[in-house]
Amino acid sequence: MGTGASRDSFVVNMREQIVLTPRVKTDNFTAIVIERRVVDPQDAIGHPHFHVAGGSHSGIIINKRRPNPCDYRGGGGRGGGGDADTYHLLEPPQTSSEFQVFLVSSSSSNQNCFWERRKLNFWFKNDKVPEEEREAYGHQFFTEVLGGGEGNHDKDFPRDYVGFITKVLKLMQLRYDGVKRIKLEFEKLKLGETDEVGKWDELMERQVLEMIEGAYPNPLSIQEIIRRASITEEHVRLLISRLQRKNLIKSIAGGDGINPFFTRIVLNDKNTRVVKQMPEMVQSKQPTFAIITSHFFEKLAVDAMLENQETFVRHGILGESNVFTLGNIGNHRVVSTKLPVSEGNKNDDREAMISSGNRTTRLLGTFQNVDYVILIGICGGVLRNNVRIGDVVVSSPSELQHYAYLHCRKEGNDLKISRWTPSSLKLQEIAKELQREENWETEWAVVAQQGLDILSEQQKEQDYYDFSRVRIAERERQIERKVHLGPIASGKDIANITRDDSVRQELISELNVLAFDSEENDCVIESIIGNRRNCFAVISGVADYKDGSSGRKESHPYVALLAASFAKLMITRIASTAEA
Repeated sequence: MGTGASRDSFVVNMREQIVLTPRVKTDNFTAIVIERRVVDPQDAIGHPHFHVAGGSHSGIIINKRRPNPCDYRGGGGRGGGGDADTYHLLEPPQTSSEFQVFLVSSSSSNQNCFWERRKLNFWFKNDKVPEEEREAYGHQFFTEVLGGGEGNHDKDFPRDYVGFITKVLKLMQLRYDGVKRIKLEFEKLKLGETDEVGKWDELMERQVLEMIEGAYPNPLSIQEIIRRASITEEHVRLLISRLQRKNLIKSIAGGDGINPFFTRIVLNDKNTRVVKQMPEMVQSKQPTFAIITSHFFEKLAVDAMLENQETFVRHGILGESNVFTLGNIGNHRVVSTKLPVSEGNKNDDREAMISSGNRTTRLLGTFQNVDYVILIGICGGVLRNNVRIGDVVVSSPSELQHYAYLHCRKEGNDLKISRWTPSSLKLQEIAKELQREENWETEWAVVAQQGLDILSEQQKEQDYYDFSRVRIAERERQIERKVHLGPIASGKDIANITRDDSVRQELISELNVLAFDSEENDCVIESIIGNRRNCFAVISGVADYKDGSSGRKESHPYVALLAASFAKLMITRIASTAEA
């Protein structure tokens, strides 16, 4: 037992606890209340109804009382169940968010698969969250529970109930002190004849396609898809068959000549040649520009900028595939390529990064006349620096940050930051000069529209990506799109590091960047510099206000198209400068 002084200090530091109380439990419905209460944890320790968490979960108390039989959703009252502190649950929540999740047991049998509705009801502290900010504050909390952003739930979404509830508890305790109370509702939905299963199949079909697109130009085997998707071989084969019928993927012979591998069908497949090695090229056809992308839709956007294009694909079963599309932009020959994106664990990520560096070295070794390298991608804008969704950011040093591109990696509790700037800023200078021209914005819009027309015509054969779909809030649409020059910070760890907005703001102040992206391009940049290419730039379309991986995925192809369109304008200006 400690002294009175130490106990008083402990109470002062731990007055407000996060208390979890189960309220309703039936076969199909569960309700849990998580709220802030002024509790002396010393009084709770040893109490039969309370469990006081310790260690990293200090400050959390689990109220183990049996659920009140009075279902406060529709009946009861202050005295209905005899529980004096349930009356506040009769008050309507100040904001709510909900989603549905398809749950599959390890047996994967139909009897153990069902849809569940999960709802978060919020009440806020009036002195912390003004009424006009409650909806946005609650939505931000909800988004973080789902894993950082709409459409980005796969990696960070808790896989079980304990993980889900723990995440809500910790977010409320550590990051959202304006939340006074949350009521969690879990409701098992009745499974219809085919509707819900059909929706799940549609989601799984999309997930499998995204796996194949991410790996492109590497093909994927059935076994690798099963490992990543965690579903049965029979189900994978069914989804593969559907994607083939939709003309989205095709099979190629596997290493054993029996089991097939699968890869994405390129839209302009008629101009694609499968080769064992790149054919010799005359000097006049050697490219002077290389454009590198990571996502399939980014390469589609870039290729829409090229005239007289032809694509060469070399399939390798052991991660050695390459895709090179050659064409013209103005008087320049350009080669575009796509790097595979890792979908695995941290070891897979690191291997993919090294592989991306090796592929970049192979690209620059194959096309030795390349003088300029551009990386096209998507990113998250820094709103306080007036970088908005639909804008484009060109990596460039600034007065406050002397490096154009930064990569962040978490090593233990430390943040390792690598920094680069090209020895020649010719691309950045062209971007500045371009914006001084009269009516350059109109020309940018025309180039983007021309690319959109090409892509829309190609999409008639596949009907998957819609590059014209951009869901931006009305207040964003009313603001003229801009091109910004400034530093960009990158790395997959950015998403976790900056999930807490206060940490994000601190990092913005420390790094003085205009945007964040989630790409692991450090080995790519090192390869560019190591191969003595002095002119390079990262050109990214702003898709959200995080790191480009959240937000609404429907808009990602569109902002990639805007980035590719501005890159085309830059390349044409360099050609004109050379002629002058």
